[in-house]
Amino acid sequence: MSQTVPPPDSDAPRPLPRRPPTRPTAPRANRPRFAPLDAVWAIVLATLSLALSARLHALVGGSFAAAGIVAALYLLGWRARDRAAGVSAGLLAATSISFLSTSAYSPLSATFALLTVAALFAFVAGSSLAALALAAAATLVRPDGLLLGLLLMGLALAQQRRRAIYGAAVFLVPVLAFWSASIASGHGPPRLPAFGVHVGPLLWLWTPATALLVWLLLPFSAEMSEVQRRARWLPVVLWAGLSLVTALFLTDTTPTGMLLPLLPPLFALAGGGLSRLLPTLAGEFPNPTARYTLAVLAVLALVGLHARLEPGQSLAAVSMSAANGHRSR
Repeated sequence: MSQTVPPPDSDAPRPLPRRPPTRPTAPRANRPRFAPLDAVWAIVLATLSLALSARLHALVGGSFAAAGIVAALYLLGWRARDRAAGVSAGLLAATSISFLSTSAYSPLSATFALLTVAALFAFVAGSSLAALALAAAATLVRPDGLLLGLLLMGLALAQQRRRAIYGAAVFLVPVLAFWSASIASGHGPPRLPAFGVHVGPLLWLWTPATALLVWLLLPFSAEMSEVQRRARWLPVVLWAGLSLVTALFLTDTTPTGMLLPLLPPLFALAGGGLSRLLPTLAGEFPNPTARYTLAVLAVLALVGLHARLEPGQSLAAVSMSAANGHRSR
């Protein structure tokens, strides 16, 4: 039935003009809300880390930094995917003998690793300002934190975050001011690690037991096909790659100092893979043979990771033996 338009001199109400259709907005990521249970999980995992550290050796500053890393890993996994990813990542770190021992005897590197994980969590949570401020603090602790700051600045600009420019200023101003004051006071520029091939990380990652860690990262690769989760995990993936390159090509007085920051992103990625595996292990996979095969591989990966990294096979021992072998050639 056609709609009649009243004449101009009529008092009949005129039909309202239709509003032009609005452009469809992109779906927003489903952001989990922080609940009291999340605080409980973070505290429990950090306490477990401290208890195991006290069992191994006396509690020192590095032990508390390791506990902070465990809590930050839970928050990072929880924010990037779900609570299961956070619990898995925190549990892997809290029960890793090598990670706890190395952190206890490398407090400076443990503090650096804590700041990097906290910066990644802040960035994934949506605060580029807080993330770059933490990256600046990490750079003041160790100069290689500059890589993390540049990475987060690039991602913030590429993702067109509103406060990307302010975040760049928050990162660059204190770092440049600290370095300038250090030079003006006569201490000179910060000492950068010497360049050279360091095969310790490859020897550690190439062992058969720790190579099973790949079975935890394979399910994680499915996360890359989802746009929202890919954006969340991208900083962790890139920082893990940068940490590996740094450990391979920048030598330091303590080889463990270059290896320690590599562990937390690996734990976070493994936690994401475990969280991806949980529905499969719960029975949602239709093929029972494939389901039980994946379950066995996941368990072997966890056992192998911790069996290989015993106290006698800590990162320090592996790195030192690799460095000595490289110098003797």
